[in-house]
Amino acid sequence: MLSCRLDPKGPSSGFDPLRERLSSFDFPPEIRHNLSLIEQRFQQIVNSKVDLVEETSGYILNSPGKRLRPALVLLAADNRAEALEKLILWGLTVELTHTASLVHDDLLDRAPLRRGQPTLNAKWGDEIALLVGDFFFAKVASTLAALDDSRLISLIAETIGSVCEGETFELINAHRPDVTVEDYLRRVELKTATLLATSCQGGAILGQRSEEEVAAFRQYGHYLGLVFQVVDDILDVTADEAKLGKAVGTDLRQGLATLPILYALNDGINPAPIVAVLEARTQREEDVLEALDLVRRSTAIERAYDYANELNARARECLASIRSSYRDTLEALTRDLLVREH
Repeated sequence: MLSCRLDPKGPSSGFDPLRERLSSFDFPPEIRHNLSLIEQRFQQIVNSKVDLVEETSGYILNSPGKRLRPALVLLAADNRAEALEKLILWGLTVELTHTASLVHDDLLDRAPLRRGQPTLNAKWGDEIALLVGDFFFAKVASTLAALDDSRLISLIAETIGSVCEGETFELINAHRPDVTVEDYLRRVELKTATLLATSCQGGAILGQRSEEEVAAFRQYGHYLGLVFQVVDDILDVTADEAKLGKAVGTDLRQGLATLPILYALNDGINPAPIVAVLEARTQREEDVLEALDLVRRSTAIERAYDYANELNARARECLASIRSSYRDTLEALTRDLLVREH
């Protein structure tokens, strides 16, 4: 299995600020069709006899989202027609897990916005958000029961545990400027990469792939998750707020030392304004903006994109050993995550 450990200490490839920005990813028609089937089932499975649960669930489902994980399930299985029902159930499982974890994540962070819309906790309060997140986790158990596959039950149980460990690791390391790049990567692996890896692994299993291809797909999803989060953390510093759908600098305000912030702290600039916000000694808007400006004017963004490029190359390497009708789609998707704007 390929190693996931790269040297994150500095740049090894050029950063091109003028590189082409891809629009929303366009999957092949048959993948889009099956994603629509998963979406329809998603709407059905979260029906509730309690009006408020129905309302809040509908609010979440109608929020803009990428549905990346169900797409990876279909692609990893080569969209096998004879396995479609199980692929739909596994796509539901990983997307329900993802959605539940986002609801709880927003609650822990007391986040007011996600994708440009008020979060569940901002709109209905912490108690309702907690219960709705639990409701979605209960639906995960329902889809797993329908799948009736001990391999997938074990896989999602381990994954949910990893996500919880990642959340805990994030909480205990918040507001600490001495966090290392290795600490950052450990958090991202647990909290983000593991679910994308699991989506790919489960899809490959249901697609009846060989053990070697299942392992390669899991590793591909792992790298994809790392790329996704590193780019997400870059955008938190650089993006247009309207496109991002939340306040720029949210991570810094919450005391999270992301990769761009860690690089900036070790760039030879005066780190004091960044550290003051990171440690929550100040939350004044002008101080936050000054800290963000320091990060942007350092080499941190270039170095973070260079590292994302390295991870992206590793993801593509994983595809070399995989037989797939959708290799071009997988490679294009990998590139698209690197150049997204929100």
